[in-house]
Amino acid sequence: MTVEKRGVAPAAADAEVDVVHGPDMHEMLDKMDNAGLIDRKGKFRIEKADGELFINGVKQPASVLQQYSKYLSADEVKIKGSKGDLSIYIND
Repeated sequence: MTVEKRGVAPAAADAEVDVVHGPDMHEMLDKMDNAGLIDRKGKFRIEKADGELFINGVKQPASVLQQYSKYLSADEVKIKGSKGDLSIYIND
């Protein structure tokens, strides 16, 4: 798993990385997989920017963003997955 954290002091970035590696991010991905929004066994891309959420290039309704807002609290989040590989970018 690759995690890149920008826009915070190094100590804060380290603390955030611990949260990202924790069960919360995987919990969100599992919920999205169960809801049919992504397929964790295939390729997927999740992007949140400017208050909008895109999953695999498709803009999601505000209700979907609200449902996952506790996991996507940063201003900008990019998650790319492909089978066992996961890359996460967070910018507060």
